[in-house]
Amino acid sequence: MQNLWLDIRYGFRLFVKKPGFTLIVVLTLALGIGANTAIFGIINTVLMHPLPFREPHRLVMLWETNLEEGVSQDQVSPPNLRDWRDQSQVFDGVAAFASTNFTLTGLDETEKINGSQITPELLPLLGVNPIKGRVFASDEGQPGRDQVVLVAQGLWQRRFGADPNLVSKTITLDGKTYEVVGIMPAGFEFPKWLEPVGSKNATKAELWTPLSLNNEDANKRGARYLSAIARLKPGVTAAQAQAALVPIAQDLQEKYQENQGYSVTVVPLQKQVVGRVERALLIFFGAIILVLLIACTNVANLLLARAAARQKEMAIRAALGGSRWQLIRQLMTESLLLGLAGGLAGLLVAYWAIKFIVASFPDMIPRANEITIDARVFGFTILLSLLTGLLFGITPTLQTLKTDLSEPLKEGGRGSTEGLNRNRTRSILVVAEVALALILLVGAGLLIKSFLRLTSVELGFNTDNLIAMRVALPQSKYKQPYQKEAFFKQLTSRIESLPGMQSVAMTTNLPLSGTNMSFRFMIEGRPAPPTEILLAQYHAISPNYFRTMGIELRQGREFNEQDEAEAQPVVIVNETLARRFFPDEDPVGKRLKITYGKPLPRQIVGVIKDVKHQGLESSSQEELYVPYAQNPWAFMTLVARTQAEPKDIAAALKSEVWAIDRDQPIDRIKSVEELVADSVSRPRFYARLLGLFAALAMILAAVGIYGVISYSVSQRTHEIGIRMALGAQQRDVLLLIIKQGLMPTLIGIAIGLTAAAGLTHLMASLVFGVSVTDPLTFIAVSLLLVGIALLACYIPARRAARVDPLIALRYE
Repeated sequence: MQNLWLDIRYGFRLFVKKPGFTLIVVLTLALGIGANTAIFGIINTVLMHPLPFREPHRLVMLWETNLEEGVSQDQVSPPNLRDWRDQSQVFDGVAAFASTNFTLTGLDETEKINGSQITPELLPLLGVNPIKGRVFASDEGQPGRDQVVLVAQGLWQRRFGADPNLVSKTITLDGKTYEVVGIMPAGFEFPKWLEPVGSKNATKAELWTPLSLNNEDANKRGARYLSAIARLKPGVTAAQAQAALVPIAQDLQEKYQENQGYSVTVVPLQKQVVGRVERALLIFFGAIILVLLIACTNVANLLLARAAARQKEMAIRAALGGSRWQLIRQLMTESLLLGLAGGLAGLLVAYWAIKFIVASFPDMIPRANEITIDARVFGFTILLSLLTGLLFGITPTLQTLKTDLSEPLKEGGRGSTEGLNRNRTRSILVVAEVALALILLVGAGLLIKSFLRLTSVELGFNTDNLIAMRVALPQSKYKQPYQKEAFFKQLTSRIESLPGMQSVAMTTNLPLSGTNMSFRFMIEGRPAPPTEILLAQYHAISPNYFRTMGIELRQGREFNEQDEAEAQPVVIVNETLARRFFPDEDPVGKRLKITYGKPLPRQIVGVIKDVKHQGLESSSQEELYVPYAQNPWAFMTLVARTQAEPKDIAAALKSEVWAIDRDQPIDRIKSVEELVADSVSRPRFYARLLGLFAALAMILAAVGIYGVISYSVSQRTHEIGIRMALGAQQRDVLLLIIKQGLMPTLIGIAIGLTAAAGLTHLMASLVFGVSVTDPLTFIAVSLLLVGIALLACYIPARRAARVDPLIALRYE
């Protein structure tokens, strides 16, 4: 231990003596280790930490499925959920919830707040208790006793000033009085991240009210509006629960028409939360490990260069009796110290990186508010630092010990010259980092190209100067259809009169907004398919909607003011529906019957161009548009096309709403361009993150190539002088040095292309419209690396070509 302490002290003195070298090494390692720590910190929280519930491994989500319709997770109808619960013996408890929103009034400003209706069994099933007050009583799920509410801690502090006496007081939601019975703990955002797979929503609830399953909808098999969660009995697995429920679902298919094609799936709660990001996080972790390996090769090359200068020191140590083991211990101690210093600096880098990622992309990562550098992450960093120190230290150590330590002590020995073996090692390290950098650059190139393909998809509408504002009327205040229609008609008229307004319209579901409704329909005069359910996305729209959105009318006419409630029921369909059901005939004039609302035959009066509603990566689906006046809704999105910038009229739009109803909240107001950008936020996040890693790898690789060639030039100055004295021209020296640097680069590119062709298949689920072996991406990345290598070689080569032969011949 005393000798080890002496080695540590000597290492510290050496680092202080060479501050420039030490700083470069520590910063290089800090970037690599810090980035790894940041990604591991995210993985640690998202994938490795148990969910903050009681025995979370026993919690599962229950979904209905309809594989014939391509639906892997659909919400559950109350009767089906009751049958699963009552006819199986695999659950200790079953609960349900439904995301909703509330209009909070009676305070300084009316606000629309996300919330959830939950059955009274839910919180005991999760094992979550309020920090103040109580959970719902079992009878508070009954009509008449359900006007109680739980409040999130954040909302309690933000809107109620953390009033310690809020429990037992009343608040007004949707025009009704609710008694506050409890304050939920910080971080409880249920049901955030529990939407069905494919949903773009991550609803963070701030209010919870009891969910009643004794109303009219609760007895409809086809009313699928619940999300269901269950606690498995001890010893029961999710697969066993699945096996127990499938026969029950099959029996329900035979008994009820509404269940035709529907089965059940059981998903562990942890998988439900992380399923969307698990593969991406693991890919990013593998990518950042490659960055660290590149950093290690750079540091190894630096240590090789320093080892050449320390040959005489090692020879003196050996001559004074130092054994091979003592020399190894000294060199490895120095490497481990550098690794630990890089690791400690990396912790700071990781802390800043985590804060940046969480702040910039909060809705891309589940449980982002829980991510921190805990003991596990700290231990990972220290272990990674030690492993890194061993990794970059072993090569220069072995190279030092392979040399003849007596040679530098001989008279005329040149302590700074390097042998063929050492040069070969440095070239191998360059090959490795170029190969690793190419793998990362190819991955980033595929994601960037995929993102560009996604953003160039034909939307079917025009986003220029288009703003959207969502308004949801409280049912308690606007009970009758004519009240809803009158409000929105008045609002549309007022906004149309604003200066610079070109066109105004309304719709129930704006494209790419994350809200969709699908209903069954039948074609008049055709028998219903015996095994197929005809479904189409449903939209209630006002006149001028297609003109406002810039959606092209292919056939027929748009809706007009004459399409009123008492007029003939009409419908407009999209091209996909027309092609599928009327391939060889004109759909205009045909009649459909939509099962929602009044089941009256509706005449098709027009066909519009397909619009991307569910997502840019999704194929177009069948769509139905009906006049809003013939089926008024309480929630609508108003869209307005203006001559000015959309953000400049946002305040005016709000003022017009409040001029009609001062207590009416506005749910969302955004430009449509922002909504489109939000719809590709996840692919953008993936492309940016992997692109950042690839850029870092590319810079490190360029620095590595430059460092190797630059050092080689300094070592070969005497040789270059002889060549030039014997007649070599500057061009010959330039080509000689560039060839020396380009050869390992080309070998690295060849190895990297082979490895990338195999590894990019892991990214198949993350790319859109691009093959994972896209030749253009592979070629472009290869040419980019060749160009960078040429630049990195050219600078030292140019310096070598300008060497004065007389000075070079005297160079030592």
